[in-house]
Amino acid sequence: MAMTNYPITLKPVYSSPVDGIPEGIQIPEGWRLSWHQAETLKALRDPAVDVVFNVAMTGDGKSLAAYLHLLQGEGSAIGLYPTNELARDQEAQIKDYIAKFKPIHNPRVARLSGAELEIYAESEGLGRVLDLLF
Repeated sequence: MAMTNYPITLKPVYSSPVDGIPEGIQIPEGWRLSWHQAETLKALRDPAVDVVFNVAMTGDGKSLAAYLHLLQGEGSAIGLYPTNELARDQEAQIKDYIAKFKPIHNPRVARLSGAELEIYAESEGLGRVLDLLF
């Protein structure tokens, strides 16, 4: 049986850019923020908001949206990632953001895996990490 070639053309994901730069935001020249990034920053800055879920597509700038307040010299954050490879990728991405945004306080970036935490706990005589957590 002959195979039929059936081409499918997918358009890239489009996130609407925000009009202008939100007040108090400094971004590198030539950059634009997406609407979801500006709204994420707005929610993170709102003391009445406890939890923010940004459900934009993969590769659409969710991490930048989450860390944008740090890149403006505000607050602190902990990022949790489900795999060591994703944690390594995000560590490099965040360091790149720091190099490009040049925040005044030079944020510290440290990656900690379960294996590293286990070694630390053992070296400090704290027992097993799982025993500490439960």
